[in-house]
Amino acid sequence: MSIVRYYLLLAFLLISKISHSSERITWYINHSPPAYILTGQNKGQGYVDRILKLVIDKLPQYQHQIISATTARALHDMRSGKQACNMTMFKTAERENSIEFSLSSLMSPSLHLIISKTQANTLKLKSNVELKELFDKYQLTAILMQKRSYTPKLDALFKRYPHLVHQRSTISYDDYYDMFLKDRGDFLIDYPAIANYLLTDKASDYVFLPINGLKKYELAYIGCSKTPFGKKVITEINTVLNDLKKSDVYQQAMSSWLTEKELNNDYYRFYKETFLTR
Repeated sequence: MSIVRYYLLLAFLLISKISHSSERITWYINHSPPAYILTGQNKGQGYVDRILKLVIDKLPQYQHQIISATTARALHDMRSGKQACNMTMFKTAERENSIEFSLSSLMSPSLHLIISKTQANTLKLKSNVELKELFDKYQLTAILMQKRSYTPKLDALFKRYPHLVHQRSTISYDDYYDMFLKDRGDFLIDYPAIANYLLTDKASDYVFLPINGLKKYELAYIGCSKTPFGKKVITEINTVLNDLKKSDVYQQAMSSWLTEKELNNDYYRFYKETFLTR
């Protein structure tokens, strides 16, 4: 190889490296403790905060920008083709048209009905609540986070009762729960860990009931814009996840806010047999 060709090749590789390292991934998050904790004494110690850091540390070839935004804003920017990603997304047929999904990045106990003990006792509600009955028989109202997916099954159900669903667009789950505590609706659908954290000393006034038709554990995924850039990023993220998910540090991060009751044999079996294989 001539000296001229050698230096041309060297220059090309250097330019390519600089160009690649200047690529930026924008990560969208919102205050939803204990998943993301953006304020207070536990700031940055949410279980998704910790997992996102593990993933970012394994992608040093990119610049990483973290933005606090509503789910609606994150979805809009991904669908607009921006270099945007989100750590915690359910897969739906609609989303797969415009979003590239990774291997599973998170698992958690399923969504529950969050309702006051007084209301639950009055209606004699127990495990495996049938949400359709709450709408049809009792005309109860739900408070939902705008553009958030509550699993395809529940999303389809909520669309059938628009007059009984109050959707809240907010950057913070604090506002969402504040609306609930002010009796703007009869119930929420959320994860027990989040409800426990945000209801604080009032948590004992509420019950968290499993919902009929939902699996015991749910999987979430990293989603990025469905563009050549997004597909490339997801390919690299999958390589990272294949290794990270097998590590103790990843499992410990994901389970860091679960109770001893939730960390049972079923949880660890699902982690090993399902989460690690998808």
